[in-house]
Amino acid sequence: MSLKKVIGAINKYKRFLITAHVGLEGDAIGGELALALLLKTKGKSAVIINEDNVPKNYGFLNNRGLIKPLGSKIKYPEAIFILDCSELSRCGKVVKIIPKGLPLIAIDHHISNSQFADINWVKPQSSSTGEMIYELYKAMGVPFGRASALCLYTAIMTDSGSFRYSTTSYKTHQAAAELLKFNISAEKIYQNVYQSNSYSDVLLLKEALNTLKLDRNGRIAWFKIDKDHSDSQTQTDQTDSVLDFARRIKGIEACFLLKRAKDKRFVRVNLRSRGKINVSKIAQYFGGGGHKNASGCTIKGTFAGVENKVLNRIKQELNKWKGY
Repeated sequence: MSLKKVIGAINKYKRFLITAHVGLEGDAIGGELALALLLKTKGKSAVIINEDNVPKNYGFLNNRGLIKPLGSKIKYPEAIFILDCSELSRCGKVVKIIPKGLPLIAIDHHISNSQFADINWVKPQSSSTGEMIYELYKAMGVPFGRASALCLYTAIMTDSGSFRYSTTSYKTHQAAAELLKFNISAEKIYQNVYQSNSYSDVLLLKEALNTLKLDRNGRIAWFKIDKDHSDSQTQTDQTDSVLDFARRIKGIEACFLLKRAKDKRFVRVNLRSRGKINVSKIAQYFGGGGHKNASGCTIKGTFAGVENKVLNRIKQELNKWKGY
């Protein structure tokens, strides 16, 4: 069993590097920090390095110096934990600093995971990587504290869509219920993550909503953000906020958001589904991945070109269903 192999690696090695995917969000950050705290409890050394900085709306997690900037000098690790990634390339620039030959340990819940690591603990039925780290705590008999509970609850809440997505199970709620015993506030966590938008964030959301398009059958909705906002004062990723508006439209089966990638030659695509189609297959077709109802990919090309490619691919999937 892969969980046993993960525990075996923790017991075997002393120094760990932990990383996650580009475009950090609650599950990645919360999972990383909770894992680092577990390793510290077991007397191990753990350092977290990501390509991106922690978004401001997750600053409340208080990383206690566990997260280091890309390029930091660290003690040579003995093993590498890669969280919430279906492919090694999803770690971005961190891949270049991972020493060759070290064992890779992947903990992930994406159905599109390619089993790229030496140890692969992959549970697509789990709501989040955070729920898996919770399971690791329980399996190793490591007690929770307020800090680990805060990180894990944030991870589970965000990646389960505030307990709305189909992978939310009774085990998800049991985990959340136990974590709430450790003097953490579900209300404050939600406010920090989802109700701390700056004025610039709201303007960006408005800009995206103004681009809304629907296909002629009213089954697909999409938006685009065709500007570089890297130098703006936006603080939070508006992807979920934008796509949630589309999913509120009666009859919509799939929606997507196009955003300019850091490399201007590429367009970032985030896809969502109400369940009829598996958007992870669409994302995989373009070199990405994710979940059945929430996935993403990055495609080289112009906005118009990428828009047509993704729209046609979604139509192909919907055409498999009668009545489209």
